[in-house]
Amino acid sequence: MHKRTKQISLIIIIATCLLAGIFYVVSTQRISQIILDQTSTQMFKTKETFLKDTVNNVIHQIDLFRMSKTLDLESRLEQIEDWLEVMDEKHPDANDFESNFEQYLRGIELNEQWFVAVDHLHLETDETPVFEEETIVELERTIRNHNLIIAYPKARFDQDVLEFTRELIYRYSFEDNSYLWINQVLNYEGGDDYAIRLVHPNLKDTEGSLLSTHTQDIQGNLPFQLELEGVKSEGDIFFRYFFQKKDSLDIKEKRAYAKLYEPYDWIIAYGVYLDDINGFMEDVKTESQSLINRWIALLSLMLVGLFSIGLGLITYLERRIKVKETHALKLELDSDSLTQAYSRRALDFYLLNAFERYQNGEESPLFLLADIDDFKRINDQYGHIMGDKVLKLFASTIIERNRKEDRVYRMGGDEFIFVYEGVREENDELLVQIILDCVRGIDIEGIKITSSIGYGRFIKVDNSAQDLINRIDKALYKAKNKGKNSSST
Repeated sequence: MHKRTKQISLIIIIATCLLAGIFYVVSTQRISQIILDQTSTQMFKTKETFLKDTVNNVIHQIDLFRMSKTLDLESRLEQIEDWLEVMDEKHPDANDFESNFEQYLRGIELNEQWFVAVDHLHLETDETPVFEEETIVELERTIRNHNLIIAYPKARFDQDVLEFTRELIYRYSFEDNSYLWINQVLNYEGGDDYAIRLVHPNLKDTEGSLLSTHTQDIQGNLPFQLELEGVKSEGDIFFRYFFQKKDSLDIKEKRAYAKLYEPYDWIIAYGVYLDDINGFMEDVKTESQSLINRWIALLSLMLVGLFSIGLGLITYLERRIKVKETHALKLELDSDSLTQAYSRRALDFYLLNAFERYQNGEESPLFLLADIDDFKRINDQYGHIMGDKVLKLFASTIIERNRKEDRVYRMGGDEFIFVYEGVREENDELLVQIILDCVRGIDIEGIKITSSIGYGRFIKVDNSAQDLINRIDKALYKAKNKGKNSSST
């Protein structure tokens, strides 16, 4: 009986061990597969976020270039118009005016991209020009008995945007052999010749070629058709296809993100190859299986506990690192490294939010656009190191003077925007004068500085925050014309 009991006990122990071993192996393999799936999913999500952010960053830079280019052209025409008025006043005698008129026009120093005609004759060729193009900016004025037209064609402007974008994309460099590209849609219905390849760093010699939605990859996929249908219905799309790697004959699977840039019917896309992810996942799978085989010989419950703790710890650390990196990146992007003021990127986000709040009934903040008088002279006379010191002291002086809730943004160069919320409108001029007096008190190594300020608030006719920026920019220009240490609204 004792022997029988011992045998039964032994059988029970062996059966229990076998069942525990089977349960452990199955459970461990299942856990391993879950980890692989989660890792793969997270890696793909990270890739997709990077793809989307990169494309949106390119679009943002294109928009900034278009806005900056337009402002530059408008400013140039304003300068020319002011200059013509000065010329008209400078030469009251008709004969003297006529003898100097064409010479003055040629002295404007406009390049060949501009269209200039006097009395319906092209300034350079003396031929009657045919000009029916859409323009970005245009000045048509009668001065004395002459009809003057100065314009910048939209077609030339669009070409400037394309050249900027092409150079921008060519400059992008990624370690994973990936790249950005742009196709321009000619026919949203698809088919042959539905689009033209505008920019493609991997296939520069094919730029300008026509594309077809019938084109297949080696797996029979129709990537162009999928891309077109996605941007038509949703504005953007993530998709997969197979394509030749840059500087290689290998054809690998790619994950791409494409977004429609409507002003030019451009599809701006960025894709990454997936072979690095697949290879990584294979390595992870192999290592996991090796660990499973070793763990079977060890105490199951202990390792399961340690594995659970380790997995939880890794997840916790990953989240903490991600939070810290995200926070650090946001601080870096939202701060100007030289002056410690808020960056232009932070200003763009603030303007969007502030204008939306204003449209919802909140009071408009007070915006001051300020720059340093004769800053170029300071740079030229004392050097850029001293110029940087002036910029930092200028910004820090205003920041220290301001309340905690007030904001200082650096637009670029020596231009800053100060934002004051909760200030009564009748106190605007007083606050501006306080800022001017504050700046006038700055003395750095014997250099005294002053500032000019254009200021204003949102008004009901504004369609966007850019309307306010345009107004206070013109106000700053008026203040400059009044003299140093002055303001205008």
